Amino acid sequence: MNIIIGLVFWLMLSGSALAQAPAPDTLKPADAEMQAKAVCGKDMNFNKCVAATVSYIYADRRNLGYADHAFTRALDYGPASKVIRSDKPPVTMCVAAISEVVIEALNIYYKSTGDAQPFDVIKVESWNSSRPVDIRSYIWENEGPSNKRGAGTAFATFGIGEVVRFQDAQPGDFISLDRSKFRPRVGWTKAETEKFSKKKLVKFEGQDGVWQSSGHSTIFLEYLSKSLKPTLKYSQGDIVGFMYFSSQGGLAPNGGFGYRWAIFKDTRSSAGIDICGVKTLNARIDCALDGIDRGSLRVGRLKHPKSWNARSPITCPRAFRRG
Repeated sequence: MNIIIGLVFWLMLSGSALAQAPAPDTLKPADAEMQAKAVCGKDMNFNKCVAATVSYIYADRRNLGYADHAFTRALDYGPASKVIRSDKPPVTMCVAAISEVVIEALNIYYKSTGDAQPFDVIKVESWNSSRPVDIRSYIWENEGPSNKRGAGTAFATFGIGEVVRFQDAQPGDFISLDRSKFRPRVGWTKAETEKFSKKKLVKFEGQDGVWQSSGHSTIFLEYLSKSLKPTLKYSQGDIVGFMYFSSQGGLAPNGGFGYRWAIFKDTRSSAGIDICGVKTLNARIDCALDGIDRGSLRVGRLKHPKSWNARSPITCPRAFRRG
């Protein structure tokens, strides 16, 4: 039965226009890893390796819980065993989650090819430390231009990837996003009054209040059209969101690695339906703070290791490093 499930899922990964739908809960980790090895070892489009690794991680470590900690476990790094530290497994936050996908994609690539060069280019210390010269600092968005921070800037800075446009996104790309919502003081609950009391009041549309904001780091899998159909084709004016994979939510079994549909703020379906109220999509809906700010999207792509042009960010201008 596992072989049949694996074959079906392999066919989905190989050719279908809806190939990036969530991996089935019945997919076994060993089968998912086998499929990822086949992709990562042969295809020069490393996005496919990243997407296959997403399916493996979902099968292997989904819903273990979300918290502000790094990595669901101590991670191998190529030939070295358990050298990337985990500070409170198995919970993990979003920036660590997408980093875990990168690390595991490189591990699977190594198991498939024996090519250890990626681990000499980005050394293990760069994942364990948070200095201005470490890739972890860039993916954690502590370094880089303040309006362009995220995995794309990290990859470009280290010569292992590039920044791309949202309309050119492919499954396996990395997206950082933001949300914001104005909360007028007249509508605060007692709990919110305590929560917002330390924030500076601002005036917006004639009312005093505060702005709530939050960000997220994710892996892109497919667009969502106004007809609420998944698509890999971007059409101007027709895209109301996208599916992503990351770690989010609360404690297990509801939080941790999983899929979500990110819905853009102030969008409706072609039938005029409030998408945030739809219950029929194939993954949970992310409408936090009334939706994603479309203009906040920052998209990056990890190149195939054979195409890496390694360089240290310490050679970059200070203004670029610090934002």
